Amino acid sequence: MKEHVQQPKFINEQELDARIEKAQSAYKNSHAACSRVNEGILPIYTKRVLEFVAQGYTFAEHLPCSAHPGSYTAYMLKPEHIQQEELNTIAVDVKEKYLADIEDYNKHQENLLTEQLYQAEKRKQEEAERKKEEALRKKAAQEAKEYFQSIQQEAK
Repeated sequence: MKEHVQQPKFINEQELDARIEKAQSAYKNSHAACSRVNEGILPIYTKRVLEFVAQGYTFAEHLPCSAHPGSYTAYMLKPEHIQQEELNTIAVDVKEKYLADIEDYNKHQENLLTEQLYQAEKRKQEEAERKKEEALRKKAAQEAKEYFQSIQQEAK
């Protein structure tokens, strides 16, 4: 199936904002926005949790905590300033990927158009060459016919 050349894409701020929002939302609802505290001894676990709380971390209520003999685990949400730095990095990464996607798409369209124009020109040249060859054959056939007619005329 022939692929059709499409119009080039340009930066669409609404689409970019939607992509950034989606990536940031995924970050906020994932383990990436948290640090995991895992210790085998309860007093050490408690001490580490208190250290995290002192640094501004809070319990991630959407992720499970677990307490089993010899294994105590909790997910702590990173402080707002750390999350904001990571969200800013995500926004930059998403924008770079979006721009790269646009560039790749436009380059593909340009390459597609180049190939289609090349093939069209090639077909035109092949058709012109075919017609030229056909004319040469026709001329040669006419000359051969005239030659044999002249010989036949002389023989009479």
